[in-house]
Amino acid sequence: SPASLDVAWRDLVKALRAAGTKPTDGDVEQALRACQRDAACDVASAILQDSESLGRNGTAADWNAALRTFATAKRHHDADALASAARRRGSMPKPDGALYRQQLKHATGAGVWRRAVALLEEMEKRADDGITVSDKDWQLAVFAAERYAASESRGVSAYDAEAPGMITDRMRALGYGVTPKVWAAVVNANRCSARPDLALKHLAPLKIAVETARASPTGLQPWEPDYVREGYVAILDAAKRAGRNAGGGNNARKDSLAALAVAVCERAADEAEGVVEDGRYPTSKFLDRLYATAAAACARALRPDGANKVLEGAKKRAARGAAPWPNTDVYNAVLDAYAAVGRSSDALRTFDEFAADGVPVDEVTYNICLRVLAKDGAYARSAALLDEMAAVAPPDVVSYTTAIRACCGAEPGRGRRPRRREKDDPVRRATFALELLDRCLRDAKSKPNEVTYGTAIRACVGRPNDPPPMDRRAAHAAALVGFDVLARMKRAGFKPYEFDRAIDAQTRKRLRGYAADLDDFDRRAGTAEYFGLRAGPGGLAVADDASWERGF
Repeated sequence: SPASLDVAWRDLVKALRAAGTKPTDGDVEQALRACQRDAACDVASAILQDSESLGRNGTAADWNAALRTFATAKRHHDADALASAARRRGSMPKPDGALYRQQLKHATGAGVWRRAVALLEEMEKRADDGITVSDKDWQLAVFAAERYAASESRGVSAYDAEAPGMITDRMRALGYGVTPKVWAAVVNANRCSARPDLALKHLAPLKIAVETARASPTGLQPWEPDYVREGYVAILDAAKRAGRNAGGGNNARKDSLAALAVAVCERAADEAEGVVEDGRYPTSKFLDRLYATAAAACARALRPDGANKVLEGAKKRAARGAAPWPNTDVYNAVLDAYAAVGRSSDALRTFDEFAADGVPVDEVTYNICLRVLAKDGAYARSAALLDEMAAVAPPDVVSYTTAIRACCGAEPGRGRRPRRREKDDPVRRATFALELLDRCLRDAKSKPNEVTYGTAIRACVGRPNDPPPMDRRAAHAAALVGFDVLARMKRAGFKPYEFDRAIDAQTRKRLRGYAADLDDFDRRAGTAEYFGLRAGPGGLAVADDASWERGF
């Protein structure tokens, strides 16, 4: 076992230090062979380091065995770090071809494409020593660049985004062929880098490579995907990522991304017409994914008209029998695009198209519509939509919370303060929010959380940035309903410190003001005292649970 192996090695090292001798090649080889069998990476690392401290640097065979151990355990980052530290200390032996390839595999697994390219260049310089480099070795560098782009969640630099294309240029300059799998990796790396321009640039050589492979005697393997169709989807996904990363005021960039998404979608759909099915990637499945990704790219760029253009084009193509009718995901993407920019009338018109076009709705559809109605403050219609949703898919806590948010009133536009209508009835909104909360409590599949309770309380006392109420008497009556919400929080087991964490300071301040007016015999007074919003008879806030004091 790795544990007994580690103990045996440490005993040997202790004896060697006492004797002032080095470990023999046979000892190290036998120990590393056992490490590789058990995938004992930490022991293999200790063997190399202890051997070095005893005056014996590891040989190429030792390092090759150690790195194979890390490969078995798939610990590529640790293996690359171990080899890098040895190179910096100067204890790394002169690699042979096998050791070079072990380092190259770990650099690929770790996504360190710069080190992969450096190793390949070093291998080429040692051609006189019998070190050979093949096209498969250079392919690993491309895969390393792809893995790096996929692992960087904070985005990649322009140079790193262009690295896969530069490596393939280097391959072609050296006379190596680039397979469809490698070009697909380049396009996928461009997708992860949010560079639709580069992905579109590399789609052309990908098509050529696919046609060349199909014309070859071996052709494409049955397990290989449809690289060209995957490439089109990758371009659209790159545009979606770029739209999400675009700044708020970069309108020209967003316009170009939406236009690119629409154009690429139309081009890919046109190419899909008349294609003979080979079972590799059904056209209906491809088009559904294509339309949904293109519409989502327009939604991320805040260009809902582009998303609607994608939907209309899909409808026209289906009407003439050239493609199947777009599915629910495509309609949801257009609906979400209108909801993202606050165009509620267009969003609700799109929702009506579901029934008119015979497209089934799902829980995503209803949750998007509830979000639209919440922004408009249409709480009565939100409740009706919940009833309609229950017949299709059970509402979850997000659905109830969004419907309760509609009771807070119409949300302001960007950079503007919310405005209350003069005929607004805060008591009715608060009561409606309480009814929706009770409905959520009765639902066995959806229990309210702290966000749900906090939203219901804001429906009673207002949002933190709301202007002062026009009718203070009605506002006071609505705030009393808020204490009924607090009573339900207390029955649900919420502690005072959890209340302070869930409710913002401005809302707590308003509740304290309303709680000061409560009569000592009012049933709401005890709830206010429990949550520390009102002083008890002794002048201090009262808690009926010992954990209240620990919470502070």
